[in-house]
Amino acid sequence: MPSRGSSWKSLLGSLLVACVAACGPRDAAYDTSAFRIHDTIAPPDVAAPSNRTGVSSEFNGLYLEGSDAFSCCWISPRANLLVHKRGPARQLVAGFRVPNLPRFRNGQEVAIHLPGVAEPYRTHVGANEQRTLFLPLPPKLRAATGLVPIEVTTAVDFVPSRDTPPSHSLFAILHLTPRTPNDDTRRLGVVLLYLYFE
Repeated sequence: MPSRGSSWKSLLGSLLVACVAACGPRDAAYDTSAFRIHDTIAPPDVAAPSNRTGVSSEFNGLYLEGSDAFSCCWISPRANLLVHKRGPARQLVAGFRVPNLPRFRNGQEVAIHLPGVAEPYRTHVGANEQRTLFLPLPPKLRAATGLVPIEVTTAVDFVPSRDTPPSHSLFAILHLTPRTPNDDTRRLGVVLLYLYFE
């Protein structure tokens, strides 16, 4: 008769095998070998140069981040973005986020200008809010392929060196850490999370 300890080991072993077997299809769908860490971070489908490696830079109003960045990506108050359109699509999907910063206490006005549409689409994004827009495409743009120019404009600009308040941490108050001046003079409009056709 098997001991109580060996029956627990047997049960535990069976559970582990079942769990691993149950993960099979999910692992196939989320194959991590397809993920790549690039030197420059930009939203998928938004065109960005591949020769700017490892440093922050600007392209058509999109602020590209180096591979060590935690988030992506600010755009300027007037950005002329080129978005890959690979086939027929009925809408443009745009995702924006406005950080919870004093400069954005009243939120941000965002306008998206599509080719062939007389009036831009407008939305208000509140501070500390994320918004996804689904914009219908005009008939001529639905079948087009290639790089499509999308202009995004915002009403409020955030300049880190001008609009970041001094640190009020206990370490700064006690002079245990030096106050480092913020020398970031970029004009930032809103965080672009994604921009793609579907």
